[in-house]
Amino acid sequence: MKEKKRFWLILLLLLETAFILYRVIPAYRHSEEYHFTMDDYRIFVGGEEKQQGAYVDDSVDGISRKVVSPDFTMQRGVYAVHVTYQTNNQPGTGQIGCYTEVLSNIYTPLFHAGRARMIESLGSDSYRVTTDRQVQAHLEAVLEDHFDAYLLLKDVSIVYLNGTSAARLFLRLFAVFFGIDLVLFLYLFDREKASAFLKAHAFVVVVFSAALFIAQMPLMTGGIPEGLDTDFHAVRIWGIAQSLRDGYFPAKVQSGLQNGYGYATGIFYGDVFLYFPALLYLGGLTIAEVYSIFVFGMNLLTLFIAYYSFNRIGKNRREAAVAAAIFEVSLYRLVTLYTRGAVGEWSAVAFYPLILLGVYEIYTEEEQKKKGWLFLAIGMSGVMASHV
Repeated sequence: MKEKKRFWLILLLLLETAFILYRVIPAYRHSEEYHFTMDDYRIFVGGEEKQQGAYVDDSVDGISRKVVSPDFTMQRGVYAVHVTYQTNNQPGTGQIGCYTEVLSNIYTPLFHAGRARMIESLGSDSYRVTTDRQVQAHLEAVLEDHFDAYLLLKDVSIVYLNGTSAARLFLRLFAVFFGIDLVLFLYLFDREKASAFLKAHAFVVVVFSAALFIAQMPLMTGGIPEGLDTDFHAVRIWGIAQSLRDGYFPAKVQSGLQNGYGYATGIFYGDVFLYFPALLYLGGLTIAEVYSIFVFGMNLLTLFIAYYSFNRIGKNRREAAVAAAIFEVSLYRLVTLYTRGAVGEWSAVAFYPLILLGVYEIYTEEEQKKKGWLFLAIGMSGVMASHV
């Protein structure tokens, strides 16, 4: 009977592998690019097309002044956008001033793009746009209302990234099939053990699920909550990814930051835990997606560390589960996580219970059984890797 189950499981794995290859190979072989120049653009004011052109400034009457490219079709995947321009917009004005962005002609939550600020000292910018369905889109160069500046949109190129698109599709399919296979494996081969474990730990599972759901709620809106420092830490992830792509490891100086001058963020901030989301970004996921995955992983890690530590101290699973849940959804932690967006701080918080456990066991265990120093060392190392 067990051999028969193993046969069907292997067959399922082969079918899943074949399906993944069937979807990923065409994505890798696909090629697509668009190039536009100043002769191709139109000027829109107040949502109405005014004339052909590539230049707008504060002398143009009306609101919502923008230069718009022709429409183009984007297949499912990841695209590199490169824009060259001229502007007198300066950093440090307190406003974006003028920016470019790629927009889908019809709104869909499956289209992922952001705004790229236009700065005089740069003159060009490159960024990624991701779509999970075929869309008609266009690029806009926008001059904000009541802002004294000008912009001239020059060349625009939009290129399909076949390797990144294939990697993104592979990761998404792999995650889905991994979840399905894990459930099937437990059901077919370890059903009794899994059932016994769930019965013995039912209270813990329910409490963990509730705490994790509450902690993740702000990320269930389809984006990232705009914390005080969230943008900065998202840029850190992007900077590490760019450095890794360019062959630099460890990525202590991130050359893509500060308008191309680089910034040594990795020297002043612990960034060990940011390498995982950076690798996912290189695999085609968006910054919003990898940041959400990172938050989920750290929320889960916080729960398990807190539960393990409190259980060793109190020797009671239910009390440890409740204490871990309270720690997980504590006001200080959630404010640090979502309102302040202090990645280093809320990552370090995950290791506080382990430090407490280490100190507790150093002073309470018998001399020949002392392991508290190990927990203390791991906990302090986690804090240092996160926020020192």
